[in-house]
Amino acid sequence: MQINPMSEEFAPAENTNRTRYLTAGKRVLAPVGFYRWNSSKKGTPCITIGFVCVQDLDGSGEEGAVTTRDFWITERSISMLAKFFRALGVTSAFDTDSDDDLDKALSQGYVQSTLKTETYTKSDGSEGSSTSPVFFDPSRGEQPEWEDTVRELGDWFDGYVARKQERAAQYSNNNAAPAAAATPAAPFSSDDVPF
Repeated sequence: MQINPMSEEFAPAENTNRTRYLTAGKRVLAPVGFYRWNSSKKGTPCITIGFVCVQDLDGSGEEGAVTTRDFWITERSISMLAKFFRALGVTSAFDTDSDDDLDKALSQGYVQSTLKTETYTKSDGSEGSSTSPVFFDPSRGEQPEWEDTVRELGDWFDGYVARKQERAAQYSNNNAAPAAAATPAAPFSSDDVPF
């Protein structure tokens, strides 16, 4: 049987629902959810937070693209999580073991972040790369359309968590809690902000 791979019938279908991931640069991010898991080797607790870009400060058009950041819950690493929450506008102490406390803290609003791309070696020996937020600053102002972007794209994190849990179950080498579903951040509202 002869085929012509360049025939229209074999043209790739346009996928408008494909998740876009952020590249390196400065962005304003909205946290949209979190999930807890433990490292497979030492059982170190970690909280992964999902973000949606609401403003691309570099003008690259990445509004609506997404990323995640892992925050290790150890004495040595907790400062990054604290700096993130301080930039988010959290001003009172909270318990990182409480889902309610995390949910309330994440609903504070938006952060300005610098994302960097790092390379790593995959388990099969090939090279991979990952882009995630490395620095956090308070967001300067907010736009009404940001809430629309979060509502439209905030549920992508549920799918992300489901895929991570499926892979963990498939390989049985990750102690991600099987019941740990994505916890969406409460919708941000500026109604109670005194300014």
